[in-house]
Amino acid sequence: MSKTEAYWLFGSISAILILLYFIIGIEFWRLSETTDINIGDTYFVISNTYLVSIIGVPILFAIYAIRAVVQKFKKRFNNLILIIANCALIYILTRTLSHVGLILKTQSSAEYPPPSGGTSLIEGNSWNDVYWGLLITQILLLITLVITAFLTGRINTTRIKVHY
Repeated sequence: MSKTEAYWLFGSISAILILLYFIIGIEFWRLSETTDINIGDTYFVISNTYLVSIIGVPILFAIYAIRAVVQKFKKRFNNLILIIANCALIYILTRTLSHVGLILKTQSSAEYPPPSGGTSLIEGNSWNDVYWGLLITQILLLITLVITAFLTGRINTTRIKVHY
């Protein structure tokens, strides 16, 4: 790793921390605390740990994806950071997909118990679109991960031949 790569990594993480400070405030340092987000008449209470990862990982992924494309995937360290950020983003999307899937399969609120006796699929709302959008994004991230890993493996390194 060269000095330039270390500066880029340090600068990227510093920019993410400064952005989190402006979005959440000084409370984001206390990872055991929670943040309340008011959307309409609903309050979402999210742990600061999850909020930091939901905001920080996509930004780190975007920075290193742009760098990798500009450098044509020739820098092994950049590709490694991109692969790590990609895996973290896939993990976050997997957890988010499970939550959205649970929201889609809630019991009907019109009657209790529902006539079918089980769960009913909520039709005609935006959660279905969110679910499919996240699923397609996750598939694209998996394709990006495979391509990045393949191109990283093809980077030629100079090897010193040792003669005994």
